[in-house]
Amino acid sequence: MPEDKGPRPRNTYGIGRVDDDKKSMHRWVIHIERKRRVWHRSFSDGVYGGKAKALRAARAFRDELLVLHSPMTRAENASIRRSNNRSGVPGVFRQASVETTVAGPVERASWIAYWTTPDGKRSIRKFSIRKYGEKGALDRAKAARKSALAEMDDPHTTSRGLRYWLRRHDAVSTK
Repeated sequence: MPEDKGPRPRNTYGIGRVDDDKKSMHRWVIHIERKRRVWHRSFSDGVYGGKAKALRAARAFRDELLVLHSPMTRAENASIRRSNNRSGVPGVFRQASVETTVAGPVERASWIAYWTTPDGKRSIRKFSIRKYGEKGALDRAKAARKSALAEMDDPHTTSRGLRYWLRRHDAVSTK
């Protein structure tokens, strides 16, 4: 079982450590991904003159990268069209169900727009096809989604380390 090294320091976002005595490999590794582009670089203790100096070089490289390539906003991340999207609009989908009533089966269908609020909760707006028609319900769902995305201007950060880095460098206001 690997030994527990305790909580990671906050200032190591995007930085990992490789210590392999069998291969005499001791280095810090940077791995940052932005908009489908990946930066991966190693900082060897031997080349930089020790563990602390290699970490300083790795942090400097990481900081330079993060300044040049800031994280996507929540709106940019939410606008990525996923491979399983069939409506053509990210965050908008058609839902249909059949309910059995006394008069017989009744189809209930609607276009739904959804997004995540800054506090992490999911918001959903449904637009009935029966009430607005197929095109009208779809247009309303698209408009609701577009309106919600317009309010998302904070960075998309799922990592506490990145939020800490952004606050420390006053790069972007985080909520």
